[in-house]
Amino acid sequence: SMYTASGLEAIAAAARALDARADVRIAHSSSLLPCFGGVGCLASLRAGFVQVDNLFTRDQCAASPAWARRHGISSVSLPPVTLRMVPSVEEATTLLQQLRSAGATVLVGCTYHAAAVVIIAALERMNWSPNAVLLSETIDKASFISRVAAGWWQGEYVLGPTQWTSSLPTTGTFSRLSS
Repeated sequence: SMYTASGLEAIAAAARALDARADVRIAHSSSLLPCFGGVGCLASLRAGFVQVDNLFTRDQCAASPAWARRHGISSVSLPPVTLRMVPSVEEATTLLQQLRSAGATVLVGCTYHAAAVVIIAALERMNWSPNAVLLSETIDKASFISRVAAGWWQGEYVLGPTQWTSSLPTTGTFSRLSS
């Protein structure tokens, strides 16, 4: 699904940019960096997938591991974990712990808004900060934008696709991607 393809492309591009910096390459052995262990940032990324129990989101997540591989991101050995359409924070925490334990460093959520907000709450409860969090059908919603504008800092650490808006004909300063 294109919903995750562009986000995974941007994550891989960011990792490649870090790998290209000499000052970062020298420090790769530091466990203080998000990409550590001497293998490089891109090579350290492992995607874990969480989906909402719905035909569209299951289809989206079915294609997402292939998109991750296409951009050089490996996946954890688990299939996508599945949440109810409107899960509890406890349910999300339990399922996300499986991905964390499997070594996921990138969280890809094939979601709708309600589940995405719960996933963000669960990540905070778990004190888990993956290198990247990509959630569909989320960041372009008015209620999400309003919460972030009101100080909900947790929402600022989430990537996601948005609908093309002709009033915003810009490109990202880091990703260099445009709508």
